[in-house]
Amino acid sequence: MLISQDSNGSFRKLNFNISSISTHDVYHFLNRDENELMIYMTGIKKEENIFLQRIIPIKAARRSMGGFCPDPTDSLQKLLWLDSLGHALHATWHIHPGLGPFATMPSERDKKSQECLERGRYETIMVILSRDGFVRFLSIKISFSIHLFGTGIEVVDEDSNIFKISKT
Repeated sequence: MLISQDSNGSFRKLNFNISSISTHDVYHFLNRDENELMIYMTGIKKEENIFLQRIIPIKAARRSMGGFCPDPTDSLQKLLWLDSLGHALHATWHIHPGLGPFATMPSERDKKSQECLERGRYETIMVILSRDGFVRFLSIKISFSIHLFGTGIEVVDEDSNIFKISKT
């Protein structure tokens, strides 16, 4: 895994921080019907610490049980809006149709999307949820850690960044 490089050329590991309340909010937003859905998330970045806070809904060009294709115009507008406010995209979240931790495995399309964001210099992680509340945080090349605050989320596999929402 590559470690992010700052403007001085120094390498570092990013620390993503999120509350259990925000994680629950995203889960309920994305799990409202049987089709896949996606959001962006931004927040405060202080050095290598990123605090995920704000949900940014994304319009779909196509949406089904088997996939979500973001509307490219809406996605670009949201990214430009964030940039104009001095913020950045820090996470993409979406929900898969299955159950259990295996349902949070990224598809090839997921991997290519994440790789494209990272190549574009976004310090962004991908978060995939299952219908029964499993949550996987991942990246392709960015070295990162996850820090969850609050209760209602259990660690399933810390090395793979898999958690379970225990109180939905």
